[in-house]
Amino acid sequence: MASTDFTKQDFINFFQTLSSDEKVTLTKELGYQKIPEKKTKKNKKHTENLPFQPTKCSARILVPETDENGDPIIHSTDKNIHFQFISVQCCAPIHENGLCKTCLKPQNRFKSCVEKGTAPFGRFNDGQDPDFYTRISPHSKDKHTYYIKGKSIPEDVKHLQSDTPIKIKKNKTPKNNDTNNDSHKDVDWKQTFIDDEVSKKKIPQLKSFVNHNSITIDSQKSNKSELVKAVQVFLQNKYGTTQQDEPPQDEPPHDEPQQDDTPIVEPQQDEPQQDEPLQDDSTQDINESTALDATVTDAELFREQEARLQNQVNLARSELEALQQDNDDDDDDDLFAENEDDDDDTIPTIEIERVIYHIMEGFAIDITTGDKVGPIDDDPIDWKSAGRNIHAKNIECLQKNM
Repeated sequence: MASTDFTKQDFINFFQTLSSDEKVTLTKELGYQKIPEKKTKKNKKHTENLPFQPTKCSARILVPETDENGDPIIHSTDKNIHFQFISVQCCAPIHENGLCKTCLKPQNRFKSCVEKGTAPFGRFNDGQDPDFYTRISPHSKDKHTYYIKGKSIPEDVKHLQSDTPIKIKKNKTPKNNDTNNDSHKDVDWKQTFIDDEVSKKKIPQLKSFVNHNSITIDSQKSNKSELVKAVQVFLQNKYGTTQQDEPPQDEPPHDEPQQDDTPIVEPQQDEPQQDEPLQDDSTQDINESTALDATVTDAELFREQEARLQNQVNLARSELEALQQDNDDDDDDDLFAENEDDDDDTIPTIEIERVIYHIMEGFAIDITTGDKVGPIDDDPIDWKSAGRNIHAKNIECLQKNM
């Protein structure tokens, strides 16, 4: 019996003859699904020499001249020197005083200056036409110089130009620099524990305290939340029980008044009938004092348990605040990320419905768990169920802490 081979083209021809519903059914039966095309986000393209728009933010911003892919044409080997920049208008919606919300922020990484404040490059319609602009970063305190396209460049900086991007390495401090100091000696740790302010101490102080007291932490590279928790447990074991054993300072011991009354009772030995009621009163006072001590002890235990719960709540809150950082720079800020202030981590971030995520290969990555949530160019509603659940939990956690 002769057999015919069913080729790939035969299947394609057969598939094209099916209706839309039949194609969907067959695809599901075969276990195939449509793979969405990966979207690539290009940098925003700016056009120079556009007319001034009075209804938009009037701040002048400087952006590098880019090629058709949105990449800078000229790079620099010095992170504080920038070449081939063009002057454009911000054009974001006006918030007040002719500026947008981003340009009004005094600590904006790219649009503020220590000396000049907000809008350090002036207004787009102020008539300035210099060869370069300068700005002192509010974070690193470094002075940045931006050379304008078509203007002259000093001879002493021309050699810093490069056709390819160069990663500027950070000057790293010695690994154990913070752990070998004695900064913990400057802190009253007992009072810090009583005031519940362990989480407010700096990391070098916490590391110094941990090393000085030989406190063991499970992870090799501990973060601040782990240091705070370890120090709180140590202080709780050291000071939490001793406070309970000490008698209140404003209540003198109950035995002392009886010793002071002894010389007063001795002259009344001729009246034995009056001694008996005094002994009964003393016994009653001792019983009442014992009951009062038990009540105070219970109250102290309750306060100690309440303080422990509050410490745990504060610790959780400090961990959340450390993870949820505000990073709402707009698309224009991304153009400055290369060779600019490297105060933040090298991993870019994005804010989606007030939740901050890392960006990796076009996907939003959960900062806490490192899980892939969904494509940054898609609406969160279109993410897979696992990503939607993570995003919903992040929004719920954010709302609880508002």
